[in-house]
Parts: sequence; structure tokens; C-alpha cells
Amino acid sequence: MRLVRKYRDADDFHVAVWSRSALCGLAIGTPSKRQTILRVQYVEGAPWPHPLKGYVLPVTLATAAAYGTALGARVLRLVEPDPSLQRRYQERYGFGPVVYRKGTTYSDLNLEPEEEP
Repeated sequence: MRLVRKYRDADDFHVAVWSRSALCGLAIGTPSKRQTILRVQYVEGAPWPHPLKGYVLPVTLATAAAYGTALGARVLRLVEPDPSLQRRYQERYGFGPVVYRKGTTYSDLNLEPEEEP
């Protein structure tokens, strides 16, 4: 219930990943006050066997990136990224190195398209 109370603003990020009637994963996040950063605080795949095993993270990140872009965010931020997945976040999804600041760790992905030379 604590998460429901904390993430109930209209612009908060809530995602449930389903395959037919099987809940496969959940994610929760919130944009910064100026909506320049979309922070994803929780991403969890279902602990039981499901048809989207291995796809919850990419679906969630694609959804978060699209939502962040729609809000006008320039950065998608993973807050407290799972240490066992940090290399995957960087190599497969383009996130930057993990940074420690103000008592928390995070990794950022630039949502703004890079200009061509």
C-alpha cells in the first residue's frame, strides 16, 4: 500500500506487462518536477514461469522511453539499478555508467536524439 500512496499522481509511470491473463511484470516511476527526467524506481518480473520471461525489461524500458519522450523528458533514469543487470543496461540498452549521488545509485539514458554530423 505504501507504493500506491507514493506513486498516485496523474503523471506517474505505471506499467503492468501482461500476456493474456498472466501478469508477467510491473514497473513504477515518476517524472521530475520539471519533467526533464523520468525516474523508474521499480521494475519486477513475475517470479513464476510466464510467457514473457526475458522480455519484461525491454518492454518496460521501451514503454518508459516512449512515455518520457511524450512528457518532454530528456533523460530516462533507472534508480537503484540491480547490480547484476548493470552491464546489460549499459551494453544492451545504452544506459550510462552507474553514478552514486546523494545516497542513491542511478544510471541514465539520453532520450534526446543525437544530432547527425
